[in-house]
Amino acid sequence: MHKTTAIAVLLALAASVAGLTSADLGAAEAEPKAGPVRVVILVGGHGYDQKSFEKAWGGHDDIRCEVWKGQPYTVFDDIAKFKYDAILMYNLSSGITDKQKANFLKLLEKGTGLVVWHHALANCQNWPEFEKIAGCKFWMRAGKRGGKEIGRSGTGHALLKMHVADTKHPITKGLKDFEIQDETYNKQTFTKDIHVLLTCDHPKSDKAIAWVHTYGGARVFGYQGGHDAKAWTNPGHRQLLGNGIRWVAGRIGAKAAATPAKGKWIQLFNGKDLTGWKVKITGHKLGDNFGNTFRVVDGVLKVSYDKYEKFGGKFGHLFYEKPFSNYRLRAEYRFTGEQVKGGAGWAWRNSGFMIHGQSPESMRKDQNFPVSIEVQLLGGREKGKRPTGNLCTPGTNVVMDGKLITRHVINSSSDTCRGDRWVTVEVEARGNTIKHIVEGKTVLVYTDPQLDERDRDAKAMMAAGAKKMLTGGSISLQSESHPLEFRKIELMVLED
Repeated sequence: MHKTTAIAVLLALAASVAGLTSADLGAAEAEPKAGPVRVVILVGGHGYDQKSFEKAWGGHDDIRCEVWKGQPYTVFDDIAKFKYDAILMYNLSSGITDKQKANFLKLLEKGTGLVVWHHALANCQNWPEFEKIAGCKFWMRAGKRGGKEIGRSGTGHALLKMHVADTKHPITKGLKDFEIQDETYNKQTFTKDIHVLLTCDHPKSDKAIAWVHTYGGARVFGYQGGHDAKAWTNPGHRQLLGNGIRWVAGRIGAKAAATPAKGKWIQLFNGKDLTGWKVKITGHKLGDNFGNTFRVVDGVLKVSYDKYEKFGGKFGHLFYEKPFSNYRLRAEYRFTGEQVKGGAGWAWRNSGFMIHGQSPESMRKDQNFPVSIEVQLLGGREKGKRPTGNLCTPGTNVVMDGKLITRHVINSSSDTCRGDRWVTVEVEARGNTIKHIVEGKTVLVYTDPQLDERDRDAKAMMAAGAKKMLTGGSISLQSESHPLEFRKIELMVLED
């Protein structure tokens, strides 16, 4: 790549300095990815000791980096041949274009790992989505959020005592508490979904020093330490940063969902537990499975309300951890029991698959439904026609017969499925065309799924760089107040 300078990065020096074994680094976790980690380092916008910086990356051959030369976000200008497993941000800059935002988000959705290091926490001051991506924001100037004043973040320098808050996470496994002379950050804001790995109780520093979370299909590691050469040569710092890179790239820790081979069915539901899925319920933070709404019993994934007093508008969605495009999704479902008290009349025996959706991390806490295309699943009443496999469009529109359809519900031509019997529903999403299939029969076809500019959340997504036309996205299962079960959820990736 003509804009880069290759640096052979041997970051496992951190492990040798600390005397760690491969088992300590998480090799015993489930099937980590193989091969050296390929990392692109973004710099610029903030002065640093370049010579010492490059020396600090010496040591081992399991991580190889290239420092991007030129404006940092130009790395996202053309991602057709993007070759890196992870992005490490050490830049301090806000001039990111809409195209660069969109391509950056695409890489994250595909699972490219991200490390946001030190002053990079102040990147993209005018792009609210970046705080959600990084898990933190250093405020370069005072501002407002939700009508509340937020002051400018601060800095300091001190000898800091670092405490390992999670000794079992692959990044900090084997890492001991350590002291480091470093710059401090304070009065930052943090997103609620981060999992803190390292803390500090110094009065000039925020307590959270290092953390992890996921955004779309990507693992993200945030770390406020590492200001200069004194910090870069600290063994604790080297071990932490090295393992952070390894973790976001899937080299240690439980392996992130792999892209399945095209033309072969893979099971999204393992029949044992909710591994690979994330819960988001209205009014609750991501990961809070209120009332154990989503659970696995005897090999069946159940949506249950036995621990609810009333529904209370707690719409839930169970997101698969990886987004997809060009695929065939197939599931068997059935409704059971009685609707929980407080559920709406329209929600009786009503659920759905949400496809081409926004990421759960990008949803508002009080948001009822992700912006998505819903494949509506219905159960029939004793009498009357009530088809299943319909289309609902939260924050979206589609095209049918050459016309833009802006109404929220479009019925399919399926038969009515009564009682508690199992029903097989499939969705084929290929290019700009989506088909709904019920019991082997195509019941609805439409094209050009797209964001609805009239919708609050869709509008916010486009402002953050999302493209109007949808070609893929998250997949989630819905909970709308009526118990139901799934006994098979499988997916086949199709040829482009």
